[in-house]
Amino acid sequence: MARPKSSIINRNAKKFETQFGDEYATFALDDWVFAFDFANEKLIQQFKTNSLKGFGIDGMNEAIIAAGSILLLFRSHRA
Repeated sequence: MARPKSSIINRNAKKFETQFGDEYATFALDDWVFAFDFANEKLIQQFKTNSLKGFGIDGMNEAIIAAGSILLLFRSHRA
């Protein structure tokens, strides 16, 4: 099974290290990053569109949150 090289986690999630140890690089982000409304808005801004429906991810809330958190991480490392 493929294992991740790094993970984006909630800053308040202590369970990750208990389950996976400290062999992975982790990027801890605040709670608000994992909110659907925040992620949805960031992706809409990124793609300069009115909704994400045309991308076929409408209703895929966890995927939208994951993509939004990755986008935020990329932007923070670019700055």
